[in-house]
Amino acid sequence: MKSKWVYRRLTFKEKARQLVGKRVVVTTTNGTFRGVLYAVEYDYLTLRRFEYGSYRKTYIRIAEIVSLRRALTSSTSSSSLSSSNS
Repeated sequence: MKSKWVYRRLTFKEKARQLVGKRVVVTTTNGTFRGVLYAVEYDYLTLRRFEYGSYRKTYIRIAEIVSLRRALTSSTSSSSLSSSNS
């Protein structure tokens, strides 16, 4: 009997959505950003960063992301995602 379930790989955005609310490090073609992943939209991520004494939202285009990983803390390990520009 054939299985009903079809397994597929998660897309970059689906994996990124699993990190919403977590501290992350985003490496782009323009630099590295650290903060809490706030939202994953159609073609950009929203990152909440503490900068110049207050919290600011930074919008990062998905096409410019080289890697997205969970920020290291003393009790957790890091998980990393890579984006391809296709």
